[in-house]
Amino acid sequence: MPAPALIRTTAVAALLLAACGCTGASTDSGGSLTLKKADFGADWPLTVAEATVVCGKANRLMVESGGTTYYLNGLAKGDHKWADLFLIWADDPDVPGLKKDMGPLTEKALGYCQGR
Repeated sequence: MPAPALIRTTAVAALLLAACGCTGASTDSGGSLTLKKADFGADWPLTVAEATVVCGKANRLMVESGGTTYYLNGLAKGDHKWADLFLIWADDPDVPGLKKDMGPLTEKALGYCQGR
């Protein structure tokens, strides 16, 4: 493909991405939701003390901790842009080989992000 055609194609693709809002994660300018181990007690499913919810497009959920953004649900995982949640997902001390239930944290995140 000649260079001018490649430049036009790239420019059109950038415009289409901007028009559809497909730019990845976005945080709510009205604030953020920080979830803490102290709020969940023994049910806290992460190995970090706190994580900030990041609301993405179309119900994509991520959490940020220590400067790294991790996918929280399958929609965000499918983007292949976020760190693997398994890096901070705590093992279940009662059932060897399994991880702690992520449901309560995911429900809080989804409740916060819906409608934003």
